[in-house]
Amino acid sequence: MVYEEITLKNAGDVMDMRRGIIGDERKIRQAYVRARADVKAGTLVIGETMRRNLGLEVLLGIHGDKQPLVLINETLQSCKFTEPVEIHCLGRLTVAQAVVVPELEEVILGVLPLLGMDLAVDEEAQRLVGAVNPKSRAKKPPA
Repeated sequence: MVYEEITLKNAGDVMDMRRGIIGDERKIRQAYVRARADVKAGTLVIGETMRRNLGLEVLLGIHGDKQPLVLINETLQSCKFTEPVEIHCLGRLTVAQAVVVPELEEVILGVLPLLGMDLAVDEEAQRLVGAVNPKSRAKKPPA
C-alpha cells in the first residue's frame, strides 16, 4: 500500500476567502492527513468525522442524501457525496467530490484525484510518481 501526506481543504471556504467573505486564511477548514492511494477507489473517500471536521455539505441526488455505491471490498452501501474538496499533494492541486463512508477512519485517495494531479501509484517503489514520466518522483514544493 502507498501512503502520502495530503492537505484537504473545504473548497467553499477557499472560494469565500478569495471573494473576501473570509478575511483570514486560518479560518479555512482543512485537515493534514496521511492518505492511502488506491486506484480501485474512484475518488476521494472520507469518513463522517472528516466530513464534519471539514464542514462539507452533503449533496442531494435522485436518491436523497445517500446514493448506492459499490465499495472497494465489493459491498453495496448507501453513501453520501460532498461538495468539492481541494486536495493538495506533493505540490499539486485538484478539486473533487468526496464519498463519505460513515465509519471510515482513514482517507483514501482514488484514481480521479490522482489523475487530476497527474500522479500514479508505483506499487513496486511504494510511492506516488508523475504519471507522464513515472521515473521522475513527484516532488514536494520548496519550503
